[in-house]
Amino acid sequence: LAVEWAPHNIQVNCLAPGRFNTEMTRSRIEDTEANEIFLRMVPMKRVPETEEVGGLILFLAGPGSDFMTGQALHLDGGSSAL
Repeated sequence: LAVEWAPHNIQVNCLAPGRFNTEMTRSRIEDTEANEIFLRMVPMKRVPETEEVGGLILFLAGPGSDFMTGQALHLDGGSSAL
């Protein structure tokens, strides 16, 4: 899609968040054993709050990303780097 829409000056990027503290994930986060296993795979060793995704969304929606297309941005505390 990024290649197809680039001539029209339309950027296509992907935000790939890891596990955030949401209503849907809260039961796994509150399960101490399950959360400890999960955090072993997260170099930053914590679960982010939903507010932490806002800055990246603003960047993608703003002029700072005007020349960026075809990218997948992982917001996962470094687990995709392992």
